[in-house]
Amino acid sequence: MKARSNFTRIAAIVASAAAVSLFGLAPSVATAAETHAHSDAANAHQLTLDHGRKWQTDEALRTSMIEIRAALGDLQSKQKSLTGQDFQAAGNRIDSAIGYIVANCKLEPEADRNLHLVLEHMVKGSDGLKANDPQQQSAGMTEVADALQLYGEYFDHPAWARQDRADY
Repeated sequence: MKARSNFTRIAAIVASAAAVSLFGLAPSVATAAETHAHSDAANAHQLTLDHGRKWQTDEALRTSMIEIRAALGDLQSKQKSLTGQDFQAAGNRIDSAIGYIVANCKLEPEADRNLHLVLEHMVKGSDGLKANDPQQQSAGMTEVADALQLYGEYFDHPAWARQDRADY
């Protein structure tokens, strides 16, 4: 049941946050989110590799993950002077990138199931960033950084490994 609510949460974030960034195309985003979000609890599993290899990615996924890493990097670059608006903006930026992934990423089903496990961490981290509590914001940064680390471990994104976790 928890897996279903997490996938539903991803779809809800995508439908609301990405609609604005995609010029008001909310119906198509919502449809893409429903299609992409595998809400069947039977799809829940642990992250795995593709027979010992990283999962293939597509341009939409790579572009969005770079955007998410940049959003986190922007926060970390001005860590001493961060405001609640900075955290909110980063959370919204991450939500928008997740929306783009959901609307445009076309992975094979098993890679997609693994990606959703990473996206669950992204959503949790984004929610923390947008909270009005410094501890939740800090936990959100850690959650997004951990998700980016998992992405690099399980998905084939050329040049991703060149950036150490400390860089974002």
